[in-house]
Amino acid sequence: MSAVLDAALNLTRHYPGGAAALGARMGKTNLADEVNPNLPRSKLGLEDAVTMQLLAGDFRVLYAMATDLGHFPPVPMPDTGGADVPCLATVSKLAHEFGLLVGEVGKDLADGQVTNSELARVQKHWHALMMSGQQLMQQMTAMNAALQQLAPSAGAQA
Repeated sequence: MSAVLDAALNLTRHYPGGAAALGARMGKTNLADEVNPNLPRSKLGLEDAVTMQLLAGDFRVLYAMATDLGHFPPVPMPDTGGADVPCLATVSKLAHEFGLLVGEVGKDLADGQVTNSELARVQKHWHALMMSGQQLMQQMTAMNAALQQLAPSAGAQA
């Protein structure tokens, strides 16, 4: 079974009430069949996969897809507050978080070993750095979209 189908099956198994309860919320009576590897004729559709993840608050199918496709798992979108936050402030935050990450990695590698708690701290700093990077990209995209509204040909210029 593919990792994506396995993830879909496990998502429904871990949902309170299982596939029947999640299927009922989705308006589907056959969700259990669609994620059952022994019923290859029943197939889970892409829109249903998205809906079930949103309803469950469980994104293991998304992560399995990223892994199968050789991509990094997506980072959750931060609430940027639109383009109102100055990008320069976000760049400063990004630089600060990078410094924290480098400091943590340097400290943790000093003895040539990485403990569980050290790895958890590095992961926490890495996640914060990625969230700030995503926030910057959202702000710049919003600013570009605003420019496109004013002068559609302006965005095509270098």
